[in-house]
Amino acid sequence: MPEKYREICDKLGFDLSDYKPPVSDTEDDTHENPFLKLTGDEIMYLYENGYLSQ
Repeated sequence: MPEKYREICDKLGFDLSDYKPPVSDTEDDTHENPFLKLTGDEIMYLYENGYLSQ
């Protein structure tokens, strides 16, 4: 596993392959998006390397 990917997972606190977003029948503004912790470069890295398309 690439070091940059591992650093991003450590920052998020979970491995992307294990992430299951919460599902609700109603809009829930109390759930914070964990990806807001990432920089634009980190998000682009995940996107360009196919980690966000899983």
